[in-house]
Amino acid sequence: MKHRYGIFIGSFDPVHEAHAAIAPRARQDFGLERIFFSVASDNNPRKKYFYPGNQRAQLLESALLSLQDFVAIDRSQIDGLSDHPLLSIDLLSSQLGRDSELYIIVGQDLYETFSTIYDQWQIKPDRYLKKLHWIVVQRDNKKVLLLPENIIGASQLEVGESLHTSEGGSVHFCDYEVPNCSSSAVKPFLNEIEDVPGCFMCTRQFYREILETPRYYLIFNEMPLVEGHLLIVSKAHVGSIGLISNNALMELYIIKERVAEVLRSLYGSAMFYENGRRTCCIARNEDRHITNHLHLNALPFPGDVTSELRRGRPEQQVHSLFSLRGYKGAYYYVEGNDGRCFFYDMHHRPPEHNTLRKLIAKQIGQPHLAGWDRNTKLFSQTAKGPEVFTRLRKAFRAGCVPSQRSQPADENLRLSKAC
Repeated sequence: MKHRYGIFIGSFDPVHEAHAAIAPRARQDFGLERIFFSVASDNNPRKKYFYPGNQRAQLLESALLSLQDFVAIDRSQIDGLSDHPLLSIDLLSSQLGRDSELYIIVGQDLYETFSTIYDQWQIKPDRYLKKLHWIVVQRDNKKVLLLPENIIGASQLEVGESLHTSEGGSVHFCDYEVPNCSSSAVKPFLNEIEDVPGCFMCTRQFYREILETPRYYLIFNEMPLVEGHLLIVSKAHVGSIGLISNNALMELYIIKERVAEVLRSLYGSAMFYENGRRTCCIARNEDRHITNHLHLNALPFPGDVTSELRRGRPEQQVHSLFSLRGYKGAYYYVEGNDGRCFFYDMHHRPPEHNTLRKLIAKQIGQPHLAGWDRNTKLFSQTAKGPEVFTRLRKAFRAGCVPSQRSQPADENLRLSKAC
């Protein structure tokens, strides 16, 4: 039986959430053992790149952290080993061996470019189109894929259909319902940032910490949904709670319990939520606040958003943060004021943007806050801001071990002074 490999060809300038969503879908549908993201060379006279090749590759590695078990970065073009993507296919094919079967993943526009342009790399793509398997992802809701009839023997393919060539290749026109995000849509907003960041939480832009533990910063959310809105941010660049070590998870749990005690004492309630691993740090939409850097939201909110969340999503009630351990996919995690914890697996359905903020903002009667309204009064400037700071300092000086009643429901773990 041949080994099946995928080669995802693109400029990835920059990588965005649609790129990350396509890989697991293609792997599942076509049984791919590994997918190589082949990054385009800087030497393309037809394109002006926002980021140089090395930085595009680095951003890819960051964005694909949770998929690292089956993805790899092909640097052959940016390292000068090949000067066009078709040659990169040949190089990878020779490295993978004769018993390999290659599936080339491209967007609809790029496939049609390969089919029609013969002079760009002074090479005819006939044998590539006839002998390889192509996974073509629908773009802009177009229902028809144009095919080179003189090569394939057909002029078009309807979305959702497949075609097999006379020389053993195939073309699969796929509608993966990926997030509506494109590199061209992201670039205008990146241009507004003077110092282009890799991850604004790693570079610590837009926020300041109020407390620090060995592995986390505790910060005011500078665009809060309600007064008392805090963020617990990982110092290390890691995508979500499911990807951290046992010790880091224990430390996070302890911080969360201390924060809950302070919020309940001042405001009467405490809710926590995490959006899970979503997307690349750099490819943010217009509000520039999507990030793949672990941050747990903490806020005094007595309401319940789970009834809205469970519509069309599989819901699972879990014990605590520890139930997320080892989970690498996309998810929502919500811990209500009543202490009940819920997990929503979004692995095969990428999370919508700002869903949890929208639900909370709607319940408090201020839907405009869901869009990160910069006119909101900073939490650090509110009446209770200094008091929250004082009480948190006092709580952490008193020790990091929560009370016995709040210990996690996991007999294999014991609390220790982690911070």
